[in-house]
Amino acid sequence: MKKPGQSLRWAASRLFSHAAMTRVVDPVIADWQAEYAEAGQQRVWRRRWVRWSGYVVLLKALAAYGCWQLSVSGRRWPEEDRRALGRMAGISLTAMMVLVALFAYDPIRRLQARAFSATMVAYLIPQAIPIAAPIGLAVGILYASRGSALSRRAVAVGVVVAVGVSVGSFVLIGEIIPSSNQAFRVAAFRKLNPTAAASVEPTRGTPELTFAELHESVESVRRRGVTEPEATMLALYYYQRRALAFAALPMAVFALVVGTRRRYGAVALAAAGIGATALYYVLMGASGRLASLRTIPSLAVWLPHLGVLTLSALLGFRSRRPASLQPEAPL
Repeated sequence: MKKPGQSLRWAASRLFSHAAMTRVVDPVIADWQAEYAEAGQQRVWRRRWVRWSGYVVLLKALAAYGCWQLSVSGRRWPEEDRRALGRMAGISLTAMMVLVALFAYDPIRRLQARAFSATMVAYLIPQAIPIAAPIGLAVGILYASRGSALSRRAVAVGVVVAVGVSVGSFVLIGEIIPSSNQAFRVAAFRKLNPTAAASVEPTRGTPELTFAELHESVESVRRRGVTEPEATMLALYYYQRRALAFAALPMAVFALVVGTRRRYGAVALAAAGIGATALYYVLMGASGRLASLRTIPSLAVWLPHLGVLTLSALLGFRSRRPASLQPEAPL
């Protein structure tokens, strides 16, 4: 039985410094492999959970280490890099807040006016963040590159932030959003049915299940021999939620490729951002149709990521490496 993380460690050793390997990568992979070995005699789903959760833990550790390294070295960065990062952070947060407000507005609009409350708005915010954050990050990176190509330092910050957003989205989608969704449904039910008994509340649906509960539901459906379309759709929803958590990575890679190749105007950058976002969600819809045609859902859900990364690679190969990406002092 092959231990998890072996290939990943080989790749990491060629990307990260010796300090990062000894402080972060090697300890995390060692713990990961030990936990996987302990789960070897347990259920199959437990081994799979340990294998996949290890990737998330490693990404989280690398993101934390990268933030620490950036905070230490950031004081020595040129003023141009600081301004670019300030623009990136400001526009990303602004775009994300605007998108969160737009996504949260639609469910509120559907309710009657008497059912509205500020608490219900707070319950809606978490479910909008995993969608708004990747788009906001891409917009911020593209805006920061307006007028001048991004430096290596800015690219490093963009990658670290994308990893952090992915880890945060994974936690939100897997644990926090199911609870906030159910809380919103209960609050709306109470507003619309004030005379209902306190013990009566809406039954938790599929969107209100955590990753662990969804995985158990998929396995239960398969064991009961439920009709294949129903089992496929449930598995597709489970894998789509996991894949959506990592949408920030391909979106950030695309924005960084565009932002480091040459100088573009505001219109061209806006068109690039809109095009990449549209491509991602069009391919997400296509992945659902592929899964319904007996395609393995766990592979089909990664089609949007593959499409955006392929577009990024094509743009990168078509452009000459700019002077801004020549070797600089290490972080």
